Amino acid sequence: MAARHAVMRQTQTIIQEALPDAKTESFGSQRTGLVLATSDLDLRIFKEDQDETTDPEQAPRYKSRRQRLTLLQCLHHVLDANRDYILCHLRYARYPLISMQHKHSGLDVQIVCANDTSHSRNVMQEYLSKHKDLATLFSVLKIMFDIRGLSDVFRGGIGSYSLFMMVVASLELWGRPIHFSGRRNPFGLKGKYGPFRKTGVGAKLLHFLEFYSAFDSTWNAIAVQPPEVYKKILTDEKVTKLAKYNMEKNPVRFFFPPLSSTVLTPSRCSKDATRLA
Repeated sequence: MAARHAVMRQTQTIIQEALPDAKTESFGSQRTGLVLATSDLDLRIFKEDQDETTDPEQAPRYKSRRQRLTLLQCLHHVLDANRDYILCHLRYARYPLISMQHKHSGLDVQIVCANDTSHSRNVMQEYLSKHKDLATLFSVLKIMFDIRGLSDVFRGGIGSYSLFMMVVASLELWGRPIHFSGRRNPFGLKGKYGPFRKTGVGAKLLHFLEFYSAFDSTWNAIAVQPPEVYKKILTDEKVTKLAKYNMEKNPVRFFFPPLSSTVLTPSRCSKDATRLA
């Protein structure tokens, strides 16, 4: 932690000298309390006038992205010439960022032109307060994904926030009554893991793995607020009318290896729901 704080201060000082009008703040796991020894140092760079014209819950518009990219391009030249950092790269993405590594500590640093993250941070804090084992469960799964190279969003991996909400969904749907037909409710699994409140974190990990190993994301999606599973709606014009008719007529099937195939008919999801494909 001492090394993380020292590198953070050093990086912020360099940014302030290179871009006097820009502001920086830490975000991600450092702010949510989910930081691990292997976690990156995440810094958000922004200008106050840009934040005032951008909806924090939406991706920045093209003009705003161009302005932020210009900031990072200027900063990249400064950091690339600094001998305290190595592997300094500017990544052109929806949210452009600079990735690099602090030479002496080995800590990875990311500087991102992103929106204000206070909204998502508040949502995460609410769930952390609600579920006592959530932080532990998330940490184990995050390391599992890191070891396998599946957590780098730039290369198609699942980011920390998405993984966090996947864990929340598996916990929120535990034992909830879901509209279904079949011999057993795969979302309950009470006979296998026991009541939710008396179940240990190990059983919750097994529940997470079994839940997503059987979840068919081709035709289904998950809502976290309120917690429910619902059927995706086809909007592709290339799909034939017969295919659309069959999908609306026939229920969606879940396949659980230890159980018989179960048919779900999800309830209608509210427009304001937080959704995960």
